[in-house]
Amino acid sequence: MDRDHRSGPANNPGDGRNVDPALALLEGEGAQQVVPADRGAAGGTAPFQVWPGPPSRDAADVTYYERPVIKQPTWIWSVPAYFYVGGAAGAAAVLAAASQAIDGRGLHGLIKRSRWLAALGAAVGTGFLVHDLGRPRRFFNMLRVFRPSSPMNLGSWVLTSFAPMAAGSAVLAGAEGLPGLVGNVAGSAAGVTGLPLSGYTAVLISNTAVPVWQGTRRSTPPLFVASAVAAAASLLQMMNLNEREHRIVRRFGVAGAVAELASSFAMEREAGRVERVARPLREGRSGLLLKAAKAFTAGSLLLTALPGSSRPKRVAAGVLGTAGAIAVKFGVFEAGKASASDPRATFHQQRAGYGALRVTINLSAHQLEQRDLAQRIQAVLLQTGADPARLGIEITESMLAADVAHAARTLSALRALGLKIALDDFGTGYSNLSYLRTLPIDVIKVDRSFVHDVTAAPADVSVTRAVITMAHSL
Repeated sequence: MDRDHRSGPANNPGDGRNVDPALALLEGEGAQQVVPADRGAAGGTAPFQVWPGPPSRDAADVTYYERPVIKQPTWIWSVPAYFYVGGAAGAAAVLAAASQAIDGRGLHGLIKRSRWLAALGAAVGTGFLVHDLGRPRRFFNMLRVFRPSSPMNLGSWVLTSFAPMAAGSAVLAGAEGLPGLVGNVAGSAAGVTGLPLSGYTAVLISNTAVPVWQGTRRSTPPLFVASAVAAAASLLQMMNLNEREHRIVRRFGVAGAVAELASSFAMEREAGRVERVARPLREGRSGLLLKAAKAFTAGSLLLTALPGSSRPKRVAAGVLGTAGAIAVKFGVFEAGKASASDPRATFHQQRAGYGALRVTINLSAHQLEQRDLAQRIQAVLLQTGADPARLGIEITESMLAADVAHAARTLSALRALGLKIALDDFGTGYSNLSYLRTLPIDVIKVDRSFVHDVTAAPADVSVTRAVITMAHSL
């Protein structure tokens, strides 16, 4: 396409496309796209401006050209709102189920209100999720498969199971005969699914690449569960209950508030293993929200622990507890956004040994033949500051036939950089046992044809055992 077909905004360095017109031009039909002025709000992240000059480099603290290596979460405000509402609903269902098991008749008022709180929370929480996704179909698409290893998929199934159970138990609360029995069974089922509902969102964010979320993956789930307990208790404190029911709610709330405060400090301590990762928990908008959450929760705990059960005191404690639970969820959410936009947090976390898992790259035969392969990989590692201990190289036997001596020199150089070398599909192809003796191999991956039915085929068991024994001896 000629130059007359390029769009006007493509020539503007500040249009968000990261193209300097002095160096390159956008041409063709795709160049007619218009970048909206509010791209930061619409896309979840602000566009980068074109560099006015080469970025500065700090040899002692290498980053990816002073820019974040991961994108900010694209979630909007309705996601942390769902964290709060869904957590409170789950905790309320657990309390209702426990109260039903202890004394269904004597605690009828608490059971009924807890069930309705769970049902309303499930409905509102689903609305928040759909609002973030944009349309209901996207939520239902997550239910097309069942994958227990995926926190998002498992959480979608938990919410889908929880919502009708919570609604049914609320509608049938107090009913007699068979409807009452059905309501109690539904309430028990809602209680069983309520506990994972109150904490799965913490597991979800902890499994992302965001440094502060990944760095607090042990303390964030207890924090979310404790915050959910405190949130449900705070809402129930403001309702009309009898004296016995108020005592139960008070104890429930005190346990949640104490656990929430303890988990907050545990989260800061866990993130503090890497100072740069912990910064969003102390600084900026996220730090302010988390500090406010501690203050609100401590205030609610103090009012709840004071003698007396007047309604003004209970309402004040409930309001403070609700504010603290909301501030926790929004504070953790904002901390994740700030951490993702920090160009150094990911690198500091990886260099401290708390970063992502190992990544293995499959080399092609052509790449292995390149004489400067080790030097080029070393240059990329130095340029990006990536940890070579978290990078692996994978080759196959067939790639070694052309020039074993050159392959040995290249792999030795890569291993000297700190990379791990894996030999894939062992047992097929050329299958030369001398490779295990002459090449710097760290990992042997036995071909799947031997291990696919290894527990049923005696011959495969023998071959696999022999390969493992031989590899260990070499």
